[in-house]
Amino acid sequence: MKRNPLLKALLSASIFCSLVATATLANAQVAEPETKEVKAEIHHDAEAIKIIEASIKASGGKELLESVVSGHTTGTMSIPMAGLSGTMDVYAAQGGNLYMKIVIPGFGEQLSGLHDGVGWSIDPMNGPTLTAEDMLTDLIDQSDPQVALNYETRYTTIKYAGETEFNGTPVHQIDYISAANGNESTEYYSIETGLLAGSEATTNSEMGPINAISTIGEYGVFGGLTLATKITQKVGPMNIIIAIDTYKINGVDMSIFDHPPVIKSLIEASKEDTMDDDG
Repeated sequence: MKRNPLLKALLSASIFCSLVATATLANAQVAEPETKEVKAEIHHDAEAIKIIEASIKASGGKELLESVVSGHTTGTMSIPMAGLSGTMDVYAAQGGNLYMKIVIPGFGEQLSGLHDGVGWSIDPMNGPTLTAEDMLTDLIDQSDPQVALNYETRYTTIKYAGETEFNGTPVHQIDYISAANGNESTEYYSIETGLLAGSEATTNSEMGPINAISTIGEYGVFGGLTLATKITQKVGPMNIIIAIDTYKINGVDMSIFDHPPVIKSLIEASKEDTMDDDG
């Protein structure tokens, strides 16, 4: 029982890692509400933009990415240190829609979703819960199949930090500051292929902010798009390994994102609580 909060946090963090397969340039960042509204200055480095655009081209090109409005990813995930492994299904669509199912023998079925601005999860030990508001920005951002194309609006700062080495690979380093909350993150692009080699960022979880280092080990081609098929995400002392088997572009039945009945009940109860507090 004691391991469950950590396990649930790791499973939540794995969502961001798996979504790299649907948006190759995706980052995982802490989503915290802004305490005051400040108009930040925009600093976009020309060299950094050049590298990002080259990566988009290497991934299949802007025109093809713009045609992707939804996607369905299947694969496996494992946490070797915990002796856990299972299957994974991820559906994502524009408009802030996400549905994820992870099935781990001995643990059960973990469901997560996002629809109509409401995030939720259901697991055997904690039952149904609604996602805290300070975690929604991440989910909304990463559920967008075209997130790779939105870098100019997602970041106030996009800075080229020079050439370095990441996981034994010569890379270009690009540093970012989020327009949504001012959080910092870093991406590494292979000098040889132009594709994303990995990233470093902080992601929010039920246990609070946790640092995550994502390494992309392999790529595959799906419908003309070159997407990550093996991602290792280091979260604290543990590694989460994601292996993507299939990725279907478009054609997702939007009803998959509908809230389950038990989640609908929680939403209604939450609305009633809010009305009572206001009254």
